[in-house]
Amino acid sequence: MQARYDRSGAVPRHAKSRGFVTKTGIMLGVGEEQHEIEQTIRDIASDKTDILTIGQYLQPTPKHLPVSRWAPPEEFLHWKNFGLSIGLGVVESGALVRSRYHADEQSQKYTGAEHLKTANALAGA
Repeated sequence: MQARYDRSGAVPRHAKSRGFVTKTGIMLGVGEEQHEIEQTIRDIASDKTDILTIGQYLQPTPKHLPVSRWAPPEEFLHWKNFGLSIGLGVVESGALVRSRYHADEQSQKYTGAEHLKTANALAGA
């Protein structure tokens, strides 16, 4: 099954409705237009998503879509500032940002340092 935009927001919306901290991510460089990026970030914020990661798409194999463009650092900064200005709690944005980028620091904002230390200690046990 392939992803569809209208279904992609359903999982974080459901998780948010159950009280979970939510996180999603997008990649630049797959043929998107600037207005599409803006609308996607607005949609993510309207779903009350807590954390957004924005990274550069890198073609994993020759069978995958080629990179359509390389986003400059200024664009990543622009989208970070835009996301924060419309209510997202954390926006990590940069060419090498991936979904787990600074995950501990992002989680700490919502769960607190003590919870994070306990969860990490339990995971290592």
